[in-house]
Amino acid sequence: MPSKKHSVRKDRPADYVIALFGGVRATAKALRMAPSSVSVWKHRDGKVPASRFVQIITVAAQQHQTVTLDQLVNGVEWVLR
Repeated sequence: MPSKKHSVRKDRPADYVIALFGGVRATAKALRMAPSSVSVWKHRDGKVPASRFVQIITVAAQQHQTVTLDQLVNGVEWVLR
């Protein structure tokens, strides 16, 4: 049987956080900040400022979501089948 090839998609930290909260505006609302600031994360370099890590982890937990420090630093890899 031939082996199946899987593709891997990597989300940058900002892309992952924005998707988790449901978009730029929803992320901004959840974190009580301007949508333009969240948009900068996405368009600048895909990184989330370290000064926001604790807040993101806390707010995500309040929404019954899990975000780890590793995800905030390195992003998330998805195996697509």
